[in-house]
Amino acid sequence: MIENGLMTEFGLAKIEAARRDGSWNALDASDNLEIPKDLTQAFEGNKIAASNFAVFSNAVKRNILFWVSSAKRDRTRAARIEKTIAMAERNKRVNYD
Repeated sequence: MIENGLMTEFGLAKIEAARRDGSWNALDASDNLEIPKDLTQAFEGNKIAASNFAVFSNAVKRNILFWVSSAKRDRTRAARIEKTIAMAERNKRVNYD
C-alpha cells in the first residue's frame, strides 16, 4: 500500500507507533518457530512432551509459542508452559483458555 501511495497518514502513524512499542515484531519469534529458553528447559525435563511437540504441525507450534510468549505476567507464562508440557505429553495441543 505504501509503494502504491494508498497508505493514509493515520495508517503510517499506526505503523510507526507499532515499531516504537515493539508490537510490529511481536510475532517474529513464534512465526520463526523459535522456542524460548524456559520452554526448552521444560521440554528437556519431559522427553515425551518434547517428542510429541516436535511433530505437531508448524501452525499448531506457532499458536502455542505465541500463546506462551504473549503472557503478560511471569506467573501466567509459567502456567502456560506447564499446560503446554502436560498437553504435549498426552500428544494433545493446548486449548487456549
